[in-house]
Amino acid sequence: MFSVLLAKTVGALRQITVERGHDARSFAMLAFGGAGPLVAPLIAREMQVKEVIVPQAPAAFSAWGMLNTDLVDDFSRTILHILDEVDMGELEKLFVGLENDAIASLSSQGVAASQVVLIRQLELRYYGQEHTLAIEIGEGYSRATIRQAFDEQHHARYGHSMKDMIEILNVRVRGLGRLGKPRIPRLLGLTGGVERAFVRKRAAYCFSRQTVTDFSVYLRSKLAPGDVIPGPAIVDEGTSTTVLFSDQVAEVDEFGHLIIRSSARSENASGASDEDAWGPTMKEPQQIDGVTVEVVRNYLVSAAEEMRATLIRTAFNPVIYDVLVSASRSMMRILNLWRKRQG
Repeated sequence: MFSVLLAKTVGALRQITVERGHDARSFAMLAFGGAGPLVAPLIAREMQVKEVIVPQAPAAFSAWGMLNTDLVDDFSRTILHILDEVDMGELEKLFVGLENDAIASLSSQGVAASQVVLIRQLELRYYGQEHTLAIEIGEGYSRATIRQAFDEQHHARYGHSMKDMIEILNVRVRGLGRLGKPRIPRLLGLTGGVERAFVRKRAAYCFSRQTVTDFSVYLRSKLAPGDVIPGPAIVDEGTSTTVLFSDQVAEVDEFGHLIIRSSARSENASGASDEDAWGPTMKEPQQIDGVTVEVVRNYLVSAAEEMRATLIRTAFNPVIYDVLVSASRSMMRILNLWRKRQG
């Protein structure tokens, strides 16, 4: 069940990262909520994310986020003009009018003028396209700087830019009302090593070793900055549980956050490394069960979605897309037939 869940989750994450032109391996993963720290280290292993951050009190992290937000008011006006033909003086008047609306709205909510930040945006698209991109512009803008900003963002998002005319769809102003925010206190150091937080050992399944093994259980409330927890381990804090596998290690930073990183490669139950167990030396034919087939199917679907997203970023040719869809459907039919033959 966890393998199927993992495959589906990783597939969804790869879609939203690849489609936006990002490599998930270059980011850190933030684990919050009651269940986030339970599954994030597992997902990070699969996606080769180098770092997972588990903040203090992860179950209440969304509430902490609310305390750190600013007031935001958005105002817009639809104009539908070609960039090269728009009256720049009229465009400036539209921005000024929207900025006055934003200032009045934030003032009515008790925000002082000194705490107001105004952000100008244009929603643009190449003429004839459907979807737009929001481009932030400063006050000293021109047609050339607007076009350059749009071309750069379009290239970053879709992998290319064009020389077509650019159409302005909406003029936008975002008004931010800066509010005071709480600060995270640094934790005091404690005497002794990480053993002070050790509770007991318990058996659990380790996805790194592919077997049930002993996990060390620690109380998070007794951890201190500088403590290092090698996996396999479980960190319990009542409202959330963090699970480290045998190829991971966690370190407590000065604010009490858990920073989980990959450690040296682990060994499986037979004593061989995971690389050896799953590498070219594995020559015996294996009977494949239904769960494995489902996991493989999800990864193939994920691979097809990555190819689709990459093609969308590099071209808008419908013929290429139809070929990809046809190939994916053929692959699915072959997999379904193979699964039925497996029983």
